[in-house]
Amino acid sequence: MRSSFPLYENIAETAPVVKAINDAGYDAHPLIRVGVTVSAGEEIGEHFGLLLGAERSYYEDVMNLDEHIVEGAFFTPGEESTQVILGKTLATDVGAKLGEEVLFLGQTQDGSISPIKGVLVGIVDADDALSNRQAYASLERLRYLTDIPDGAIEVAVRVGDPARAPEVAAVLRESPALKPYLVQAWSERPLFATISDMTGLVYGVLAGSIVFITALGVLNTMLMSVLERTSEVGVLRALGMGRAAVVFLFVVEALVIGVLGALPGVVLGAIVSFFLERDGVEMGEKVSAQVSMPISTTFRADLSLEVTLISFALGLSMAALGALLPSIRAAGIQPVDAMRSHR
Repeated sequence: MRSSFPLYENIAETAPVVKAINDAGYDAHPLIRVGVTVSAGEEIGEHFGLLLGAERSYYEDVMNLDEHIVEGAFFTPGEESTQVILGKTLATDVGAKLGEEVLFLGQTQDGSISPIKGVLVGIVDADDALSNRQAYASLERLRYLTDIPDGAIEVAVRVGDPARAPEVAAVLRESPALKPYLVQAWSERPLFATISDMTGLVYGVLAGSIVFITALGVLNTMLMSVLERTSEVGVLRALGMGRAAVVFLFVVEALVIGVLGALPGVVLGAIVSFFLERDGVEMGEKVSAQVSMPISTTFRADLSLEVTLISFALGLSMAALGALLPSIRAAGIQPVDAMRSHR
């Protein structure tokens, strides 16, 4: 039993809730999640997992579970109540084989011990560490296990674009039939909000470090390039070129060099990012088996035009800034003193 979904805080009758959501133009799916011990055979096992109960449409249309079967098959129509599917990691831990009976020991909503059995018909690899540690059964079987005959722990709403979830949640909160219930977007729930904040912090630190190191390299290169040519500045000033013109000349030169350097860098980075976005980098079986959060077991890049343009503009800005500061200093030196300089 998960603390965020206590069984005693359930929706006793999901039919009115589902109808209200359908009337608002969205698909609704009653779900029951419960912590269980899992074993293959008659003996009570020592392996813990999360058992999910849902309708067939949820598994097919939302989770696309049928597309991730790596062994066996998906639920047989009309026989879902006697069948179960295990995530790849959980199946390996339990040692369950296809066609074998799997025993789940959970609780009812009042805390009583409650067992159910099911024949293992499929093993799924969902490219998600948490999903691979779960078991999947019909909503009917989970209602029996938890003693919630017509209800569920939650009702999931299918939203095409995940970014629209807060907007949809706000609309559903206005429905009179849903007023007694807590309506939250996935991004507003404590677990996902924490993960999102943590992920944003990690990404920010990594991106900031990379940008700082890169910018420092560009800035240092341009600073040395201008400072070492102080005598040239003196010659230009002696020939009648004004301070502003000298500064402008060095900044334009830096921008040209920046463009010539940034273009190949952006193209090369985009090519690498494209392949990382398409194929990703696998965490590996041993690493992913230790992860208990709903994150993908494959790390992928996120290539976007916005990030590409920002990177390009940042490179040019650092080049211009690296030339601007020393050129202003050099242009302020008297021509005679500048030409006598050894730099």
